[in-house]
Amino acid sequence: MKSIVTALLLFISLSLWSNNYQTLIDSLLKAKPQAKNNYEKFKWNLHYARYQEVADSQYLYLSQAKKLADELKRDSCFGQLYSTRGGLSFYAGEYDSAVYYYSHSAIYNRKNNDSLKISENLFGIGSSLLQKKELENALDTLLLALEIRKKFNPETVGEVLNGIGLAFLYNTDYRNAEEYFSQFIQDYESRDLDVQQKTKLSYGYTNLGVCLMYTQRRDSGLHYFLKAYELRKEIGNRNLIFDAAYNLCLNYVNVEQYDNSLIFLAKLENEFSDILPEETKDYLINIKSFCYIGLERFEEGIALAREYIKKPHTDRLSQLSDHYVLMDEAFRKMGKYDSAHHYARKMIALKDTIYMGQLENQLIDSREKHEAEKKENENLLLRQEQLLKNAKIASQRGTIYAVVIGGLILIIAAVVLLYRNRIKMALTKSELEKTRIQAEKEAAVLEQKALTSQINTHFLFNTLAEAKSMVQKNKIEEAANCIAQTCKLIRVTLENATETKVTLEDEVECLRSYLELHQLMRKNDFKFEIKIDESIDPENILIPPMLVQPFLENSIVHGLGENTQKEGKIDLFFNAKGEHELECIIQDNGTTIAKKEFNPYKKKSLGVPITQARLANNNKERNIPFEIDIQRLISGTEVKFSIGMEPAF
Repeated sequence: MKSIVTALLLFISLSLWSNNYQTLIDSLLKAKPQAKNNYEKFKWNLHYARYQEVADSQYLYLSQAKKLADELKRDSCFGQLYSTRGGLSFYAGEYDSAVYYYSHSAIYNRKNNDSLKISENLFGIGSSLLQKKELENALDTLLLALEIRKKFNPETVGEVLNGIGLAFLYNTDYRNAEEYFSQFIQDYESRDLDVQQKTKLSYGYTNLGVCLMYTQRRDSGLHYFLKAYELRKEIGNRNLIFDAAYNLCLNYVNVEQYDNSLIFLAKLENEFSDILPEETKDYLINIKSFCYIGLERFEEGIALAREYIKKPHTDRLSQLSDHYVLMDEAFRKMGKYDSAHHYARKMIALKDTIYMGQLENQLIDSREKHEAEKKENENLLLRQEQLLKNAKIASQRGTIYAVVIGGLILIIAAVVLLYRNRIKMALTKSELEKTRIQAEKEAAVLEQKALTSQINTHFLFNTLAEAKSMVQKNKIEEAANCIAQTCKLIRVTLENATETKVTLEDEVECLRSYLELHQLMRKNDFKFEIKIDESIDPENILIPPMLVQPFLENSIVHGLGENTQKEGKIDLFFNAKGEHELECIIQDNGTTIAKKEFNPYKKKSLGVPITQARLANNNKERNIPFEIDIQRLISGTEVKFSIGMEPAF
């Protein structure tokens, strides 16, 4: 989709870039006008600059236009000059420069009270910001341009509507994107269009189809993809037809219309083989294998899938994983379970490789950050030593000058004292900075310990051993469920561990996965319930990740233990105690633990003391008392503590 969006943005940018430029260039060069005055010369230099393909030629004409504008001293001339320069910068992919020149053009057009030109400048700025992925600023700018166009030139609002729709599409706001693309299409369909405008309309159809696909209205999405294809056939541009046919080929697979997908795939191979990139040819093999297996032509599909798997996939591991799933499904339908299990194992191994790669990248980033901090500290010490050395030299020079120049001793003494005071202030500031760096370093080490402590290797070993036992007992589905739950827990834990703050909703989902996996391991000998105070919106509350899990582990391992006489029960409550304080209560009906018996600093429970330290640091920042309250119940134990929280926005 990124290629579609990028291409569309190029078509919705300034009207300088049309498909008929070469014809216009030729006509301009053949005309060889005899300008009657400097203003006409200025206009023609701008025209020539716009239609040059070589940057040197563009800037040559622009420099001539700049000289003429300086002589004319008209705000309108400078507005046109900077607008043209902005368009050329945008076309060259220099988006920072484009914003700069469009902004200068808007200043001159404002002096000239030319609202329509200002709206064109705003459109250029918004399009450039969109390419820089500054979505919020881009959207605000484009909406302002739209208001001006509606007031002063309603006939030209179409391209701005298209740009706004594109901004929402980049931001995955499909509802608003659909609204603006629909307005753009309605505007363009109501008028007679030239080739350039038809091309823009075809991109509007495509992007509206993307929005509808993402919102699960696939039949409507296909309708607009087909309209884009028919319109591009009418235009007659092979590259545009190729893109439309490729989109249809992909989206027919998404809606499981495999016959139609194969029809357009054949068009791509037969009619566009000369412009097909090698990577696209490889991916067409992938699509064809999906279609054949979807049509239950298993032998053909599997043969193509094996051909695709043999190709290099360094940048397509997720696609390769999907292919293993496809092969597993195909062999199961054919009744070849050994082959299906072979590809299922390859899929699991590949996903483990992906997860381990992500974890390794996190550790590398952490190590690089540590090395950078270490180097920064060393540089800080060197600077301090240099300051002390300079101070010593300055002091010695002051003494010599005082002896030699006795008459100026008072002045020199005052200068030396002032210089020393400044050095002391600099050293004090350096010490404070060093203390801050050390505190941040200790916090980072604490977070790393928390990350590693959450993944209990002994627990993972027992989980995999249990899965192995299930496989040996031919309980394939239960084993697969066990492994899937384990992978899900590891993935969610690692994702949350990389964030300093997560929403309460994400934290609860992680805890739910953890408890469900323990249920599976303990053969459902306990139940659990997670309750959130109705006054709390879990999507809009941020807390540090993985603070509750070690206490749940204690409830399961030490509270419920090996008790088989009654069904276990764990209740987890989240209550609001104030604007920035979240109360967490954990209750179990297992063996009662007295306060003096509760020792979280045992070797096997390393996660709890680390979590206590993190809780203390977190609560200290928000002036919230830190205390873990452990109470005996009639049957079981209750653990209660508070967590500092903050709103998500």
